Amino acid sequence: MKKRKALVLAMVLSITACGNTNAVESSQGTSSQSTESQGKTKEYLIGVTTFMDAEQAAAEFKVGMEAAAKDLSKDGLVVTLTSFDSAGDASKQVSGLENFISKQVDAMCFSAIDADAVVPIVNEARAAGIKVVSFDQKINTETDAQVTIDNPAVGSLMAETLAKLLNYKGKVFVITTPPEVIACIERSDAAIKVFEGYGMTVVQAMSDSPTRDKHMTLVENALQANPDIVGMIGIDTDTTLGEVLACKAQGKNDIIVVGPDITPESREVLVKNEQLKAMIDTLHYDLGYQAIVATVKSLNGEKVEPVILKEFKVETPDSTK
Repeated sequence: MKKRKALVLAMVLSITACGNTNAVESSQGTSSQSTESQGKTKEYLIGVTTFMDAEQAAAEFKVGMEAAAKDLSKDGLVVTLTSFDSAGDASKQVSGLENFISKQVDAMCFSAIDADAVVPIVNEARAAGIKVVSFDQKINTETDAQVTIDNPAVGSLMAETLAKLLNYKGKVFVITTPPEVIACIERSDAAIKVFEGYGMTVVQAMSDSPTRDKHMTLVENALQANPDIVGMIGIDTDTTLGEVLACKAQGKNDIIVVGPDITPESREVLVKNEQLKAMIDTLHYDLGYQAIVATVKSLNGEKVEPVILKEFKVETPDSTK
């Protein structure tokens, strides 16, 4: 974990302007003897984008992706990544993916903001011979490869962790999302099932915005309507930290918060803030790395079975020090 954190903080992706898109070039690698004899090098251009570049999770995704591109750039193969910032906007993401098709990328590898909104552009890309790989979020149409984490397991692990801290009783708060945000809804649904299995009361509120301020407003409204809430879980980093900030603003210092998607920022809060008791390491670096590995396999003509990462660690204030 410390090594991964150092990578995220120290590694800067080299970016050159290309219209509304950023190009990130991997190392060139060395050609194998057989490729040299053929006198040519195979090159793959892969378009990548995440939910939004401002998220620290996105930085870890991209570090993993770039590392995979460099590792795979050998034996006569050069893997180059080109990216743009979706900025949490589904329509902007669709426009950027359309630009990838115009640039004639060999493959698109991305985390969908809206699993339905990207369906037409995914189908168009595949019809044009462009490989499409989804990571982090699932897409509601056929793709060439899919790399995700076991999000129901993440939701269950968060709920089990919080339930144990609360001695399996009390009222808890869970933020949900629209169904097209598949990864997050899988987490919240699994968590709610665990809480209800223990007979705990669940208060829900739906978030359709990626901003932390709006998450805070949701939580503050829930606290005013339910002053007896004793615990909360987030569905991503921003909802979790929004819960912490909202509880502090309302003077609810005894409420326990547990969240997923640990980042350098949330790790620092975990150490310093007694309210945040646990965060789940959801393997951002590994997810980005495996997404590019799956993409290159697909480009090489291999059939790629769905990749689901499952080994998660619960980070606590003691384990992060």
